Amino acid sequence: MALYAIGTPVVDYFAKVDAGFLRENRLVLGATNLMPRRKVDKIAKKLGKKIFLVAAGDNARNVCEGFCFLGSSASYEGVIGNDAEGKMFARNLLEKGITPLLQKKKGNSGKIIALITPDGQRTFAVNLGETLGLVKFDRKALLQASAFYVASITLFGKSALAKTAKEAFLYAKKQGVLTALSLESPPMVKKERKKLLLLAKYADVLFLNEDELEALIGKKGVEGEEKIALLLPNAKIFLKKGEAGSLVICGKSRFIVPKYAAKAKDTTGAGDAYAAGALYGLCHGYSCEQAARLGSHLAASVVGQFGAGVPKGAKRLVI
Repeated sequence: MALYAIGTPVVDYFAKVDAGFLRENRLVLGATNLMPRRKVDKIAKKLGKKIFLVAAGDNARNVCEGFCFLGSSASYEGVIGNDAEGKMFARNLLEKGITPLLQKKKGNSGKIIALITPDGQRTFAVNLGETLGLVKFDRKALLQASAFYVASITLFGKSALAKTAKEAFLYAKKQGVLTALSLESPPMVKKERKKLLLLAKYADVLFLNEDELEALIGKKGVEGEEKIALLLPNAKIFLKKGEAGSLVICGKSRFIVPKYAAKAKDTTGAGDAYAAGALYGLCHGYSCEQAARLGSHLAASVVGQFGAGVPKGAKRLVI
């Protein structure tokens, strides 16, 4: 069983700072601050040794890593630049057993500085470089896959990447490949809600949290859960509910899967790990409940460290 995913290759730089550093660099607390590459590099230079972790990022890459960790194969498509970040990202894919389908351009790769303030909030300084320039996808690799994964944030905008990812998503559905869509960023979901609902009808599997549910349909709680089930009757819906675990809606069946206990240091990538486990389970014939349990277990293993990767020594859940 194989997974195929399209994403935006980025390298994440983690540092702990105080609120004064954010003010000094005109960064909005808790927001994704898009800026020219030279400014991102300038901030990284200022931080120096405060940067305590550098890691390959992107939600689609994270899902591929989890899928491979569990014992299957995955391929990842995206655009990197001709720079150190691009080389690092490509090397990381190979180290994690992910088949790289990377298109290289002359410019920069994506770079994100994640700034963690004492209140626990994360503020991001972001330049996506050439990652939005994907103009074609590997049809052969997609057709050889059991499932196709894409995040909503990749599907929208006026970029070549958005157009290509949307084309690949619809092509996968037409060819009978399991299609999985993960919602990201409530503000973006709210802005694109009509288009997203249309696309979501082509999703066999939908991942979202309660804030994204409200952004998508204007309702949350039981009322929101009822409405999403009516709007997407053919999708397997995995609604992440934080400390309450996750609600899984599969046809007429609904059940709560509790979260696994874990001492959380950083929740970055937990949702991606959940998606990886759930997709792995579905591709291997698990029931929706078993798939959700596997996703919850993998998510619990990720939050005990900084960064989104599966930690060394993590154990696979046997179901």
